[in-house]
Amino acid sequence: MMENKIREQLMGPLLIKENRVRRKYKGGALIDRFRGSSEESDGFSPEDWVGSSTYAINKDPIPEEGISKIVLRGVGHEPGADLEMSMLDILGVPEYASALFGEGLQRGHTPGVLVKLLDSCTTLTLQTHPDTEFARKHLNGNHGKCESWIVLDGRRIDGEDPFVYFGFKDGVTRSMFYEAYRDQDVAAMKALLNRVYVKSGDVFYVEPNIIHAIGPGVFMLEVQEPSDYVFNFDRKGTYWNLTDREMHMGLGEAVALASVNFDLVGRELLDRNKSHVDLFTNREQAIPVLEGHMTEYFGLESITSAHILERSHKELRIGIVLQGCLEIELHGLALSLEKGDTYILPAPQSDGARCVYTATTDDNGFYSILEAFPS
Repeated sequence: MMENKIREQLMGPLLIKENRVRRKYKGGALIDRFRGSSEESDGFSPEDWVGSSTYAINKDPIPEEGISKIVLRGVGHEPGADLEMSMLDILGVPEYASALFGEGLQRGHTPGVLVKLLDSCTTLTLQTHPDTEFARKHLNGNHGKCESWIVLDGRRIDGEDPFVYFGFKDGVTRSMFYEAYRDQDVAAMKALLNRVYVKSGDVFYVEPNIIHAIGPGVFMLEVQEPSDYVFNFDRKGTYWNLTDREMHMGLGEAVALASVNFDLVGRELLDRNKSHVDLFTNREQAIPVLEGHMTEYFGLESITSAHILERSHKELRIGIVLQGCLEIELHGLALSLEKGDTYILPAPQSDGARCVYTATTDDNGFYSILEAFPS
């Protein structure tokens, strides 16, 4: 029966389809390049949400926007045909949901983590995101939106190297920011923030309520809690003119302003929440990209090898292939992958489950992958 074949495949590695999502800013050309597209263009779908059961919040909603689809090999209605299933389709069948998510079903019907590819050709809105307690109290949500950025690549835009705005500078006070905000002096607000030029392998941990904005030319992997909650602070930009609801999620200006963190700033913030990982050196092992306090909500590992690696499989994982080719085997099922592919490893079906990664790149070339998982 098809149902049994589907459930069986949901126990092994699964390819995740590209899943572009509309935003208020432009970008996406480097996602096209990374995914191997014959065309590279910037538009208003600059994000690719990977392994997502999270709806995108947009002013003009599209049904199931933000929801990922996975590919089940050879279980379609025609002999040998593939079948695509959305995360919502899977969640709608208890046996399927249990096979893929395992205990993750207790995380509010999400994998417990949301992974995005994001490419900007302009500066995003100045923004913050709420924590879990705030989301539960004000937004009826199971998750806040703590996030992390791992810079994959970049490009010069208008003659400038890629950069991000990350928290306030030392010495910035609440009154200084409020005055610039009331005047909607965007240049003055940006002048209060740390402007950090970035390169491949830079890692930022963006705790809730830390003001930030991704600048032009940044191609990154974003790992975050699975929500789309945001407070915006610059009403008008090159591509947007926000309503009050879009600014404050309908909670009011005072609530949004009161949420901004003015305590963790400047050098303390950068020392605490900025690091670096070499994504393209073969270490023949898996290493943590996020450590210590950065793992409160999710984890992330960098895995590189030119041979075979094996690890104990303890949780659902969402992965992305940065370089090379490999085969992943889990629960007796295998999936071949290459640069630009994204995949999901389901929850373990038993204690002692093992996941095996085998390089298939010619001439002893190595693969480089990133895998995110809920904490």
